[in-house]
Amino acid sequence: MSTHRQKKKMTTTSPKKSQKSCTNDSSSGSIIYNRQFAGHSRTYTFKHQILTTAMSKKLKDQPKEQKQEQGVKKVSTQPKPIGIFLCERILRDVLRPDAISCINIHNQMAVQAFPAIVPLVFAYSEVTGSTDEFTYQFKFLDKQGQVLAVSNVQKVAPLPSRTMTHKLIGAFQGLIFQEDGGYQLVLSLDGEDAGYMTFQVVHVPAEVTV
Repeated sequence: MSTHRQKKKMTTTSPKKSQKSCTNDSSSGSIIYNRQFAGHSRTYTFKHQILTTAMSKKLKDQPKEQKQEQGVKKVSTQPKPIGIFLCERILRDVLRPDAISCINIHNQMAVQAFPAIVPLVFAYSEVTGSTDEFTYQFKFLDKQGQVLAVSNVQKVAPLPSRTMTHKLIGAFQGLIFQEDGGYQLVLSLDGEDAGYMTFQVVHVPAEVTV
């Protein structure tokens, strides 16, 4: 008795490859991810913040100053006046150049006649420390705000620490006051007025002797 075995033909069907699609919904700010597998479909939605090309270019083209403002704010090293004085003489210690002595500090002057001439007078100011180089200049303004006299422009070397102070000195030779009233001694730092003091010129008539 012979037995015939029938071999079944096995066929293997490879699964269908999954199909993926991704769409960007700019109106809702979402990514819609669609995946199809064996006739089934699943949709995933991811929230994200869309950064368009225009926005990216705008950020890239921002000025450097704006980027610094948005990040860490830069601390200004511009010095600020602590005091401004007018005196007849200034002495500087030879061994300690930062030791300054001001002789006869005053903010007014009495004269008997005009024009009043001052042969020599000194301006002195102490300002906060700066780690950058800067320039300074003193100038006298009359009652109308017009420049009466100016000192030479001087350069100041930076200091190693902002806790230190700068001593600024200016000199005026042959200063002339045409009338009495209030004048201003102005300190300019890097070409900009930073502070001032008022100097009063008082007319005192000469006594008449009989």
